[in-house]
Parts: sequence; C-alpha cells; structure tokens
Amino acid sequence: MKSKSLKLTIILLMALTGISHAMEGEDPVDHRYYIPFAENTFSGDWQFRLEVGPRSNTAYHVSILGYDRDGDQVVAFNPLTAYGPFHVFTWETAPSMFDKRLQSIVVVSDQELDGVLWMWNDVLGVVNGVSITNTLSDRLIMPHIPSNFFSWRSNFAVMGVSHNNLPGRVSFGYSNNRSFFEDAGSWVLEPNAHLLRTPFYSILLSDADTVTWGDVSVETPDFQIAGFQSFLKIINDDSGIDVQSAALELGQEPVSEGTFLLSQHENWTFTEMFAFTNPGLETVRIDYQLTYREPGSEKISTAIQTESIGSMARVNKIIGTSSLFPEIQGEYLALRYRSYIGNPDDKVTAPIYATHLQSGDNVISLGAHAAVGNKGNAGSTWITFDERFETLLDVSAFGEDAATVDMVISDRNGQSMLVRQFKLAGGEKVSFLSGQLSTLIEESLQLEGPPTGAFRIDFSGNGNFVTKSTLFRGDDFAVVNPPIWFAKPEF
Repeated sequence: MKSKSLKLTIILLMALTGISHAMEGEDPVDHRYYIPFAENTFSGDWQFRLEVGPRSNTAYHVSILGYDRDGDQVVAFNPLTAYGPFHVFTWETAPSMFDKRLQSIVVVSDQELDGVLWMWNDVLGVVNGVSITNTLSDRLIMPHIPSNFFSWRSNFAVMGVSHNNLPGRVSFGYSNNRSFFEDAGSWVLEPNAHLLRTPFYSILLSDADTVTWGDVSVETPDFQIAGFQSFLKIINDDSGIDVQSAALELGQEPVSEGTFLLSQHENWTFTEMFAFTNPGLETVRIDYQLTYREPGSEKISTAIQTESIGSMARVNKIIGTSSLFPEIQGEYLALRYRSYIGNPDDKVTAPIYATHLQSGDNVISLGAHAAVGNKGNAGSTWITFDERFETLLDVSAFGEDAATVDMVISDRNGQSMLVRQFKLAGGEKVSFLSGQLSTLIEESLQLEGPPTGAFRIDFSGNGNFVTKSTLFRGDDFAVVNPPIWFAKPEF
C-alpha cells in the first residue's frame, strides 16, 4: 500500500512538473561561450569590451564567469535582468578585474547568442576583435604561422574545458610544407585554465623557413578546448620600433568557397594580404576572382587567376603584386575563391583555410579575419556609437547576381530608428560609417544629441549578400564577420 501511494505521489509530481513546463516552455538550456583572451591581460595594458545579442527575437539572460590563468574562478557576474531581443548586452573591463588576473571568461545564456570581443592596448596603440562562438573541439587549426619571426609573431591562446573536472593534455604540431607534421611540445591544462604560446619564441621549431601552419590538439578524453590566434607585425625603421596587431578565431571549418570584402576608408589605404592553406593530402586547384572598379570608372569588373596548392601546404598572396593580379589597378571590392580537385566541371570540392590580413599603408595598423564561407538573404549585427571608436560596415551582393537589401537600425525596445533600402549590382558594395549613421538617426528622429550605446541592425533582401564589420580605434583597426543566414530554406 505504501509503495502504491509513493508511486502515485511520484506520478502526480511528474504530471505537475509537465504542466509547469508546458506553461513555461521547455527546460532552459545553458548555451556557453568560452573566450580565452588572445593576449595576456593581467598586466592591465589590455582592456576589452564584450558585446552580445540573441540570435532570435527572444528575451534572454546573460551571466559571466571569469577565470585566471590557472583556471581558478575570479569573477561571477549574474544579473537577474531579462534583456529584450533588441537589447545589446555589453560588458567592459574594470581595473579591479586585472588585480584578479582575469584571463578567460565564459558567457552563459538561456538563448543562442552572437557576439564579438573587442580588445585594445593603449600602450601599444593596437585594437583586436574576434567573433565569439560556442565552438569546442579536440583540434584547432592555426591556418597561418608566419615564418619570418624577425618581423612577425603569432600566438595561440586556448581555454581548457573538462567534462569530468579532470585536467587534460594539449599538444602543438606544425606542417613544414613537406606533407607531414612535426610535434613541437605538449602541456597539461587544468579545467578552465588558459594557455598562451608563441611558436619560435615559447615553442622551439626546427626548419623555421618551411613552417606554414599548425594545430593545437587534445590528447585526453572528455577534454576540449576553445581558442583564438593573434598576429603581431613588428616594424623597425629609422623612426624606431612599432607594431601592428590582429586576432583571429580558431575552430572555423575549412570551406571550398569563400569571400573577403575589401574595405575602403577616406583616411586609410590598405595592403590586402592572404594565406590559403590546404590541410588535405591531395593537391588542390584554386580559382581566385577579384571584383574591382578601374580608376575613374563606376563599372564593376572581374578578373580570374588559377593556381595549385600542394598537399598540407600554404601559399601567401598580396593583391596587386606579382603573386595575385599584378596588372589590376583601381578600387578592390572583394576577393572570392573556389577550391577543388581535378577539373572544375567535376565539382569535386576541396575545403581549405583562408585568412585575410589587412594592413594599413599610411597608418601602422593590422586587421585579420577568415573567409566568409556562407551567404544569405538575412543577417543581424549591431553598431556601437561611442566616441572612442569608429565602425565601418560593408554590405555586398554575393557573386554576379543583384540584390536589394533593407537595413533597419532599432532601439532597445525594437522601435525603428533608421530604415534604408539599397539596390546592389552583382559584386557591388555599400559602406556605412558609424558617424554617418549617427547623424542620420539624430536628424531623422530630431534628437537633442547623437545616439550613444550599441544598437541592433537587421538586414534582409531578395538576393544573397555578405557583410563585414571594421572597428577603428586610434591608429589601428579590427575586423569581424557579422553572422548571416538564409531566412527561408532553399529547395
């Protein structure tokens, strides 16, 4: 009798729980985003600003856990506020955080998020930016390791994530452009701990002239890593030593078709550098397609160049030099590539890694991002109106087809602040500076002053397009790829 009563009680509790879940929706699911800082921040020279928003039009919660280099928790920020779907959550460093040696953070939310981490160092005069993802892996590819270590340095920074609260072993290896890998070292990493290493400096590598790319791998079950890569270009001339800095997300999948938007700014000129890495065991053919305008012309033209990349090899390219489109002059709009094996008509795709390093010519600066492997007819990002920064937003029709794109900037309540529609020919690009958008919003809403803070931007269109966001601070800039998707499935 007692067991029947207990069973009835359990069934009743289960029924009540089911009713509660039916009323409140499904059980909340934690979405976690692991962010090891790409540089050592505990000195206080590096500062950061986190910006995130929901991937869907849903209210959301955000909490932040912070860890030091050894994996000990030093920050717990858990506001009870439910943010609206158009609210951009921002979190910026305070001096006390450096006293606690904050080196990594975990962003936790009940909704899927998109976001970016901006980092700047006013001592060096540099700024970096990376998109945050929920990518966890047992292998992260470093698609480009500069071999000229007198002029370039590149770090990798990873955070350990244990599924059984035990430490894991992490190793680093590299390709020497001869179709095999060399092991270069391994380390034990505690859960939530931070590991930063610099090939050629804190990792000794043989065959320095042939090092091309590498990977960071986990050797322990139930242990994974998340990470980023940073680049530092050292300039030593008669005026002294200066540096350029950029950061890149690790963990992105190789793609067989990608796009790089090439930005223009009235106060800046750029050198467009690229690294294409073939991680496979077969030689890959790659078609490069440059979209550009000739000097003094509004007509959009294209040029194509083809070459091969050997197995497990990397090639470096600079537009306008002997390596890539040396004869093309004018305004560069975008570089697309397609990689395949054999005859292009056979459509045997061959995914590769592609990295864009955009270097300032007239101002010592550097930005980096990976190829946009996807396109879509809908996208969402945000723009920050802050006197410390200037943001450049590029939108381009993908490929040779035209696109009509609607852009809507909304306030935190979802009210439209600015609506614009523009028609783009195939390959055409339109650009917006944050200062221009601020003025348009101020005038259209008849505000008493310019808007401040971060605001959501939504894009939609009847054609496919790609986007790019560049943040300028002082004499440097950082580049990220805003998320983009198909609003409706294609059949």
